[in-house]
Amino acid sequence: DLLAGEKIAPEPLSQEWLGRLGDYEIVNAGDDAMLPDQIRLRNEDGLLVAEYSFADRPGVLARLALAPVSPVAAVVLGLGRGMGETIQMVTVDGEEQALFSGLALRKKTR
Repeated sequence: DLLAGEKIAPEPLSQEWLGRLGDYEIVNAGDDAMLPDQIRLRNEDGLLVAEYSFADRPGVLARLALAPVSPVAAVVLGLGRGMGETIQMVTVDGEEQALFSGLALRKKTR
């Protein structure tokens, strides 16, 4: 048998998660060589989706389906490497940040 994927059913997003939609930037980039230059949290027909891309890979957009499990945490859905990881929302110096895979992200203001 070949397992090709997991069916993901959208669920209504809470006001907390709807308020977090938008573009994000990395606040603890350090000297890492390969970091995404564009990061966005979207609502795609009721499904919370994180998208990111890299400047040195034009035209390539990575997407992760997320399932909020609490007002401050969401789990990466799907099968394979990196799935099941958690995005945790925390407050640092009065500012909400998303922690994921060692990165701290803050929502960009327009």
